Amino acid sequence: MHLHFHPLPASDRTWLESLHTACYRPVVEDQFGDWDPDVQAVFFQEKWNTLPFMTIELDEQRFGVFAVEEAPDTTTIHEILIAPEHQGRGYGSAVIQHILDSAKKAAKTVKLKVLLKNRAFSLYKRMGFPETNTDDTHRYMEWKPA
Repeated sequence: MHLHFHPLPASDRTWLESLHTACYRPVVEDQFGDWDPDVQAVFFQEKWNTLPFMTIELDEQRFGVFAVEEAPDTTTIHEILIAPEHQGRGYGSAVIQHILDSAKKAAKTVKLKVLLKNRAFSLYKRMGFPETNTDDTHRYMEWKPA
């Protein structure tokens, strides 16, 4: 599988909002009991304003995004969103492996946080991210290069 990554154009905001809702609504409802569109709009706007989203494509079909933040010693994964109908096919694993390969070359630690009820937690564990902390809403995980 050879995925392609491209910067998400500003004109694709509506598409990303729809993807955000499709990916987050089930886990937010499971964890918090309801989906408040006004609260979620604030969360989305903050991400939109601050994160460098990259599209995830295969055979010219776009089905997801990811966003990472680079610092001298760390890479922070802020988002990996795969459209629900494309989940379970190894795309998330491939994106994570791409991030880990880059971090390994640069000798960087990779950090992330995941909602407590998000099933991606098990994927991150399989990919070598031990849990380093937990709070009321999130698990914090960290991968270190060998």
